[in-house]
Amino acid sequence: MNPARFSLVCAIIGLALWLVSYSWIPLSMIPSLQDRDLGFLAPVFPLSEGGAILVALVGISAGISARQSSQPGTSEHRRATRYLVLNILVPFLVVVPNIVFPLLGG
Repeated sequence: MNPARFSLVCAIIGLALWLVSYSWIPLSMIPSLQDRDLGFLAPVFPLSEGGAILVALVGISAGISARQSSQPGTSEHRRATRYLVLNILVPFLVVVPNIVFPLLGG
């Protein structure tokens, strides 16, 4: 598989896992689920964040590889750069809210 496409796949998976880590928000708003014990879902959220970071790191390395194997200024190089930025966004989206939100609340 092309490293640039692999980097894009990693970015999509990482972003999806990041969204799963915030699925507790809509779940907490469903009235029929408010009376139920959803404690069994608790491990899913940190595991999805860890998975998102892991997949993003793999995507970052694939994006770097794709950029290095393409000529600067070509469409392949620009595409690899966009996919690399998407992969860099994933750890940022996971880590920053986990640091900033506790500081704002406490």
